[in-house]
Amino acid sequence: MKKAIWLYRKCLFGLTRAQGRKVRTWAMRKLGFQLGSDVYIGPGLTMTVGYADTSINLTLGDRVSFGPNVTLILATHPNNSKLHSYFTYPPRQITIGNDTWLGANVIVMPNITIGKCCVIGAGAVVTHDVPDYAIMAGVPAKKIGEVDASKLSE
Repeated sequence: MKKAIWLYRKCLFGLTRAQGRKVRTWAMRKLGFQLGSDVYIGPGLTMTVGYADTSINLTLGDRVSFGPNVTLILATHPNNSKLHSYFTYPPRQITIGNDTWLGANVIVMPNITIGKCCVIGAGAVVTHDVPDYAIMAGVPAKKIGEVDASKLSE
């Protein structure tokens, strides 16, 4: 039974890289992740997930938009290395608020919360939580500006 669950999740995970926005969002929901309405996932999404790991969690708010080749790191470990016993692995999660845009090739590390109405510039590596309305860029991502909330349409 465990092998069947692993195979099922592996197949669904493969679909997250499939062509077509609806296929990608459907597969992510089937994997058990929480996606709001009108989410756009660009092509080439990479998620590091353990196929049998149920401690991972991904939550995307409404109207979240990913550019191409975004990487979400939900699970990572040194595999068969002797380092494996050195580290502890708490539950991992990524939460992204409503109306946030991640540009092309953004990498989001585990246990990160990105607030609402944020812009994460192309190629940024998000290593710490991002407040609402922040514009972030760089490696590691640093705040370079703010979205003017008064200019957003309701």
